[in-house]
Amino acid sequence: MKKFILTVAAVVLVGAGFSAHALEGELDVGRNSTMKTDVTRYSLGTTVSYGLKVSGVVENARDVYDSYGVSVAKSFQVMDKVSLTPKLGVSFVDGKILKDGWVGRYGIGAAYDLTKTTALVTDFTRTFDVKNANQYKGNTITAGVRFAF
Repeated sequence: MKKFILTVAAVVLVGAGFSAHALEGELDVGRNSTMKTDVTRYSLGTTVSYGLKVSGVVENARDVYDSYGVSVAKSFQVMDKVSLTPKLGVSFVDGKILKDGWVGRYGIGAAYDLTKTTALVTDFTRTFDVKNANQYKGNTITAGVRFAF
């Protein structure tokens, strides 16, 4: 939890320095298809220059791992209330039964705006090994809700 607080604090301070945009929080639940485990993902971010959203991300996969990272995303409106968001990030994985290590992540998200500050979201993320974390490679699919405040 301490790593999450530090990650989010760093992201928010950097974002606040470049932007006056609102904070966005997101809660997703899903499945890691490679490790066959349920996943809960929390993120908190803000939009900075050029419409890029920078977020601190924490992912918990039950008794397998916790990960703490930062991601950068850019949303593109494709229909009236629907947007697609390519994402790129890096995370430290704190393995509970496997080795710790660093992973890179990329993926695509989709959002359907319910109101100005609330959206339903879904996300496909591919994880790849950066350092000592080959066992965490794979895909994660999540769905959840995003709030702006």
